Amino acid sequence: MKQLLLTISALLFATAVCAEGYQVNTLSAKQLGMGHVGTGMKLNSESIYFNPAGTAFQTSRFSFSVGITGIKSNATYLSNNDYRGNPQIQAHSDNKISTPLYAYFNYKATKNLAVGLGFYTPYGSSMNWGDNWVGAHLIQSIDLQAYTLQPTISYKFWDKLSVGVGMTITWGTFDLSRSMFPVGEATNNTIAGLLTAAGQGQYAELFTQAGDRSLVSARLKGDAKTAIGVNVGILWDITPEWTLGFSYRSKVKMKVASGTANLLYASPEIGQVLQATGMIPDLSSACVETELPLPANLAWGVSFRPTPKWEMAFDIQYVLWSAYKSLHVDITDPTTGASVYDLPTSIKNYKNVRLGLDVNGEIDSVKYPVDGIFNMDAMYDGYLDTWNIATRSEEERIEEFLEENDALLKNRDKIPFKYISDIHYGKKTVWKNPDFKN
Repeated sequence: MKQLLLTISALLFATAVCAEGYQVNTLSAKQLGMGHVGTGMKLNSESIYFNPAGTAFQTSRFSFSVGITGIKSNATYLSNNDYRGNPQIQAHSDNKISTPLYAYFNYKATKNLAVGLGFYTPYGSSMNWGDNWVGAHLIQSIDLQAYTLQPTISYKFWDKLSVGVGMTITWGTFDLSRSMFPVGEATNNTIAGLLTAAGQGQYAELFTQAGDRSLVSARLKGDAKTAIGVNVGILWDITPEWTLGFSYRSKVKMKVASGTANLLYASPEIGQVLQATGMIPDLSSACVETELPLPANLAWGVSFRPTPKWEMAFDIQYVLWSAYKSLHVDITDPTTGASVYDLPTSIKNYKNVRLGLDVNGEIDSVKYPVDGIFNMDAMYDGYLDTWNIATRSEEERIEEFLEENDALLKNRDKIPFKYISDIHYGKKTVWKNPDFKN
């Protein structure tokens, strides 16, 4: 039974939390009307976020700004046709309304000195695909939240130039749900067959009749430790009409060190079988550890005021998403530190491998990530296992791929080895089947 766990676990896609999808750019209602620009503008208290140097140009003694935004997002999953030409599969998310918020306060202590405090949610999003969609093993729902408190000080060295710096104190939460197995008939029949082969066929019907329900889902939750970063900026009045600005927000790593893991089964009976046979480990006392990177941000801005009542602004923002190369979740025993269950690491940067198939004279290609597995479109009949290429050099990946999967290919029942013509890495053909027959 433990072999089943390893086999089916390998079928799990890496959880892909798209970094580009959780940055929130609704931190000023006023600036939303200008495309959320502000690096080269004098925004009073709101400059705490956009460019701390701008707070020193505040003309009033006090400035306060607060706001909240309701965001309702929807996403659609559309699969490619499978190798047989079967129709595409669609799925739609059902997300709750997220409410990013902000509050800024700035005090002009002297002619040249300003101090302020900001609270805002620069990152955070939620996504809910439901429990039983085709990608439930990838993700069912995810909720990421980050909160930042930023004390800020800014000083004008002369009338036209100021520098500002803020310390960002960030914390947050992590909530992820995913199916432990791919949902659907292929997984159900595989488990039923293994139970029957092990002399426990009396339980097989529980799984063959489970339909498209998720057999068992894991919910991982945790609070991130407080992380410290900086937000610094420069603002320069070149002329009375033109202003240049620059800001930098540093990278922050939020670490979840003591999260929890809970399992939810399709039925109590299915849960009893999976636990009794050792297919699913006991996670009730496990500790969840992960790291949520918030990338550094560079921004350059310019503003132009042709008249006192008109202002135009332009920002260039560069987000260093390279900080978010992967999302790895460790599930460990809190007493010994030993791994209880190993979830695949989500790799953001990957190349595609293409497997060439020639069946009845018709050639098609099935694409899948190097650090993941076959596209699920090619798994409805439960016939292909993981072909994993580790993150090393291209030559090492190719060599390992061929060594580990040559015998596997030859032993496939559903797609005979003779029908697999070649394997490509990116655009490069790395292996041809010497026994290929058209």
